[in-house]
Amino acid sequence: MNEKVKSMNQAIDKLRNRIERDKLRLKELERQKTDLENSDIVATVRSLDIKLEDLPNLMALIKDKGKIPKSFEELTHGTVEKQINESEEI
Repeated sequence: MNEKVKSMNQAIDKLRNRIERDKLRLKELERQKTDLENSDIVATVRSLDIKLEDLPNLMALIKDKGKIPKSFEELTHGTVEKQINESEEI
């Protein structure tokens, strides 16, 4: 086989191996990033000082209506459910 073709094949194989390593590294970095984001989310939720059972109500309100309660007291006193029900009636 032509030496230039051999050399080109070796370069291609070397590049393919590097690309495969880089893909694995990228996947690992993305996993680490997701873990860090999840840790931030958990820390933020814990800092809100709301009951765990009230969290789904808050998330539903934000998701469905794009509204955030004026205070978390509203959330802990059950007015979030009332707000959701009232907005559904409109």
